[in-house]
Amino acid sequence: MPVPMVAVANGRTRVDVSVTSPDGVVIGVGETFDLRVRAEWETVGTGIVAAALGLLLVVGLVRTVRRGRRDAGGHVPGTHEGGEDDGDGGSDAASEPDDTGEPATPGTGSPAAPPATRAST
Repeated sequence: MPVPMVAVANGRTRVDVSVTSPDGVVIGVGETFDLRVRAEWETVGTGIVAAALGLLLVVGLVRTVRRGRRDAGGHVPGTHEGGEDDGDGGSDAASEPDDTGEPATPGTGSPAAPPATRAST
């Protein structure tokens, strides 16, 4: 008949066993023996922690792959600020003239604005 036991830590312990009748009378001679005890929660806990760390690794890899490579400023190399790739591998909108032949305003990618005029009333 199995005897229920609970272990809270791993280790060796000594067990004293005696058989008694329902009235409490000892039957036979008691015995003492050593047991090696292993707590099951450590195996389960290690598995849960390993699974959680593995999940974090996979989520991080997926997130990194989906975001793509970025430079120190957080921009994807080879794209304009709007995120569209012009296919030449770099952003050179400031040096190209627009449709009117005017050079673009540096840093904005748009044509230079004409000087503002004020109408008098």
